[in-house]
Amino acid sequence: MTFYDGRQFPAEYQGDIFAGEHGSWNKAVRTGYEVIRVPMKEGHATGEYEDFLTGFVTADGEVWGRPVGVAVAQDGSLIVTDDGSNSVWRVSYYGFATREYRRGGPALDIAGAQFAA
Repeated sequence: MTFYDGRQFPAEYQGDIFAGEHGSWNKAVRTGYEVIRVPMKEGHATGEYEDFLTGFVTADGEVWGRPVGVAVAQDGSLIVTDDGSNSVWRVSYYGFATREYRRGGPALDIAGAQFAA
């Protein structure tokens, strides 16, 4: 989990929480397996969250990625460690068009991002 203090993402992301949800392996319905954004207002969580980085589970329920840690790089991009695919993802902001990244599996989806593994 990290508090966003970079300058690359829109101003409304400033101070928000980004957290990796590693996923629950022992449930019939997969939960987690994503990075969420928790909006902050005046230094407090608003009580809401939104999916930020998803796509680590295939349509048939197979898991290929498990986000663990999230950090902010010097350029303001987010760095996400993933121990399911043994990857480190860099998520950069380039506007609001949805982009997908595929690396031998389903797409990771996020609005306005570019992925590099």
